[in-house]
This record gives sequence, C-alpha cells and structure tokens, in this order.
Amino acid sequence: MKLPDFDNCNFIKKSSITSGDRTEKVLIYRLKDSPDFHYAFVCPACGEDNDFPGGLESRKEKVNGKNKEFYRFSCSKCHGEFGIERLRPGRGSKAA
Repeated sequence: MKLPDFDNCNFIKKSSITSGDRTEKVLIYRLKDSPDFHYAFVCPACGEDNDFPGGLESRKEKVNGKNKEFYRFSCSKCHGEFGIERLRPGRGSKAA
C-alpha cells in the first residue's frame, strides 16, 4: 500500500477491516486538490492490494439496537464488502 503525502490531504480516516481470522489496515483519504476520496487497503479475504478513487457515502444501520453510520466499500477483485464506523465529534468539541 502506497501512502500519500499527509500534508497534502484534507481528510484522513485510518481503521482496520476483518475477514475470517485476518485483519488488515485501511486508509481513506482525500487530497486537497482532488474531489475524490481514495481507498487504500489489502483485502483480508483475497489478499488483493486495493487503491482506488471513489465517493464517500455512509449508510445508517442498527447494531445491537443502536443507530450507527458506516462507510461502505468493496474489494476490486473479490467484491467482498467492508464497513468502517463513522465517528462523530463529541458534544462540546470544536469541529475544525
């Protein structure tokens, strides 16, 4: 996975995804001069190295009776779908 210049990014989300017993890191970022987000990760299901542009859409889902939002994306080879929870700033915190 090739990492971007973090000084040239205006959005960065780091997390991990799991398939079976394998866990891999995922990086979602957007460069300052680009309208597209980029997804960079190694698929834990098939091992494919993914790095592709796309939109950033979140879906609301119920998990253990609570409403949560997830960013959803798929592997370009095996089409396995993964989700990362969207976290919001806490009350009283300043949004940058």
